[in-house]
Amino acid sequence: MLPLPARFDLADTPWPRTGGDRRHSARVSVPGPRFGRVVGEVSLPVAEGRWRGGGIATAADGAMVVVAGGVVTRVSLGGEVRSSATIPPPGPEPPYEGDDVLEDGALEAIDPDDEEDPFDRPLSPPVALADGNVLVLAPPEVLVFDPRGELVGGAYVENGADDSGLSPNLTHDGALLVTYNTGEVVRFADGARRELGVFGYDVVPPAVGADDALVIAGYAGAGLVCVAPDGSRRWRAGIEYADMVPAVDAEGFVVVGSNNDARSFVVSPEGRVVATLDGVAAFAEATGGDWLARRRDGLARVRRDGSCIWSRPLEAVPGLLWGAQAPIADAEDRVCTLGPDALLVHDARTGEEVARAPLPGAPLGLAVVAPGRAAVLVGQRLLLIE
Repeated sequence: MLPLPARFDLADTPWPRTGGDRRHSARVSVPGPRFGRVVGEVSLPVAEGRWRGGGIATAADGAMVVVAGGVVTRVSLGGEVRSSATIPPPGPEPPYEGDDVLEDGALEAIDPDDEEDPFDRPLSPPVALADGNVLVLAPPEVLVFDPRGELVGGAYVENGADDSGLSPNLTHDGALLVTYNTGEVVRFADGARRELGVFGYDVVPPAVGADDALVIAGYAGAGLVCVAPDGSRRWRAGIEYADMVPAVDAEGFVVVGSNNDARSFVVSPEGRVVATLDGVAAFAEATGGDWLARRRDGLARVRRDGSCIWSRPLEAVPGLLWGAQAPIADAEDRVCTLGPDALLVHDARTGEEVARAPLPGAPLGLAVVAPGRAAVLVGQRLLLIE
């Protein structure tokens, strides 16, 4: 396998990764779907074995890239499959002290007959890169595929890498950030691996600010914390059990949920908790400093002081991966959310439902991929919705 690129540049598209950008704002610069009309359906290839996770991104050339069923598939906006690549079995671990190293210096490759199935692997949603390639975290490896579906780079990142169903993040200076279930946040750049610290347990990808500061949900450790690019601490908010994906708005305010506390929090750019919200939520950035909060049983628009502008009941979506839980705010003040059997579109100003697209099964992923167009992943089917 070829090595990883020295640096990575995020594609400038409507939805290059989970959360739409480095800040996890879940806000796109284009209009989303208006009518709730399904205009296309694509059957996606599936690889042999057991897989979980995946999702959707918009590649640099405007095509959709879907990770599902162990396959990375590139699909045109018209629904044509352009390329597909199966996630390969993990290669041998690089040797390190304490391993039983073979005579040639390599560890034995994973035996498919071992008790642990090498194909029972979590997959992240893709990260679309500016050079047209896409990156996928498939622990114990991170892999890079080109537009033809060729594997053009990769690295061993260990089995404990984040398996929550979220894209890894990138810094503005081109480093790849990988988080770990054991709490580490690690920076990969220029062929080197540098640990920024240990922050808790089951650490999800951090939000990255304009100056490459990282907002990290350090569950049962540091709590919600902001660190400089070198890992030195800037502030700690005192939210010990923050575990949901943190999001940062354009002015530096942070929102995050805590399942242990059954609450969500708004935090100032200086790290002070300024509001507490009932319920655990995933967020999208609205206009005027507001947030759109998707709780398990509802959708609401809230101000930074925690006051509610409107609230609407919504059905929960059992088994929805963390990478698909946040709503998506569009450029025309609409908000898209997933229900158990439909894509829902609401007016973000009033909360009125303005469109609904029935789905043939439980959704796994959502993205606004182009002006007026959303894509929803349902099993091994990709639905295109206007």
